[in-house]
Amino acid sequence: MKFLKYVFALVALSVSSGAIADVTVKLHRDLEFMVINGEELGFNFGTQKEQVLPNGQNQLVIRMSKLLPNGSSHDKFNSRPIVVTFDASDTEFEFAPTRRIESERDISGFDQKPSVRIEGENHVEFHQGILLRGPGILPDLARDLALYNKKNGMQGSVQTVVETSEVAVKASAPVSATKATTATTAPSEVTNNSFILLQADFLRMSPEQQKAFLSWAVQNVK
Repeated sequence: MKFLKYVFALVALSVSSGAIADVTVKLHRDLEFMVINGEELGFNFGTQKEQVLPNGQNQLVIRMSKLLPNGSSHDKFNSRPIVVTFDASDTEFEFAPTRRIESERDISGFDQKPSVRIEGENHVEFHQGILLRGPGILPDLARDLALYNKKNGMQGSVQTVVETSEVAVKASAPVSATKATTATTAPSEVTNNSFILLQADFLRMSPEQQKAFLSWAVQNVK
């Protein structure tokens, strides 16, 4: 029954957080996410065209990625990564490339300085810049982004966005983490802290992960 209460509480949490509009960011079909608030997408490049982000400051690394005709075959064009930083609340908008690329001849200039614009009725101020490749044989987006943020005075912005929900949840804990691990802690306090930690993990999940977790939880309630 306790686990069932946890599930119902998380469902309510999911519904209440969904009621807040947050920020929905869409990408033009020729663009793809590379990094979202400090989290690299790895091999998932190009599979996501929409992200729901928390209100406030967010930072993305995106690029144009497109197959261009070359005789009877096609060549892959990947632009240099673009860092986009913006502060918005309760809105929805789409990033699109500033140039239409349909063939190799369209690339000239855009390959050295790619850029994006916002399409739609909603106007959002944003800062964009090119993410330069740092030293080393292998690419390291996290390292390059850290250097970019330091150079542009944006250090710490991504961490603030990512950790906001967790800090808010931990602040409501009735006992400290140290007390929760001692042998003299009351069972009810341990239960409360376990739920608080579960809430923190849940809030860090993406909407898709939240839905999958809730579906699993409901099926396994005993």
